[in-house]
Amino acid sequence: MWTGESVNAGISKTECDTVLVVKDEQVNLSSELYNNAGSDMTVTSLTFSVDDKIIHTADISAIGTHGVIASGSTATVTFPHTFTSVGKTTVDVDMTVTIGETQYTFAGMLQLTVTDESLVTRVLVTTTIM
Repeated sequence: MWTGESVNAGISKTECDTVLVVKDEQVNLSSELYNNAGSDMTVTSLTFSVDDKIIHTADISAIGTHGVIASGSTATVTFPHTFTSVGKTTVDVDMTVTIGETQYTFAGMLQLTVTDESLVTRVLVTTTIM
């Protein structure tokens, strides 16, 4: 039985701005960070990785107010990325924060399937107004 306290903060979601991720085409990845703890949360690190290789390290000063997410607030971190291999892949998100005097680590993930361009049919739709 666990009797410790939990903190109401972390990574609420990580997502991609497109449903069909195509190899060698840029997409935007984003994570929403939240702080519902009773004190401000200072983000000390936020990294995104694929297969244990870091693909993005967030600029902490651009998160919230110079790295601080106020109590009851959220912040979103977005960055472009191009996947260079096809198949199922997982984007891992790791965030370290300080709330009060305590350091916390949060993790999130996004599972994607990257498709080869040769398997994608492009359709052009035009309209004519008469």
